[in-house]
Amino acid sequence: MTRTIPRLSHTVIWLLTISQPMPRLIFRKGVSLYNLKDYDTALTSFLKAKDSAGASDSQINKYINMCHQANKVETQKMKATYQNMFKQMAV
Repeated sequence: MTRTIPRLSHTVIWLLTISQPMPRLIFRKGVSLYNLKDYDTALTSFLKAKDSAGASDSQINKYINMCHQANKVETQKMKATYQNMFKQMAV
């Protein structure tokens, strides 16, 4: 499955360049980016999809929340890594 995600991402990006921006297509781009663990760019895509959809979509909101959670986890991991690094340097 990991091979298909980058291909899917490239296909969705290509489709976005040749057609009018469609909320579902932008959403699928965000899902691809989320699965590639590019949470910041995925969040941007989800917010753009939400704006172009007009109405609120529960799937888009779900992924927006998941991106926020993933960013928090990444920040906590990085903070713990730096704390351990500085503890080792102090010894």
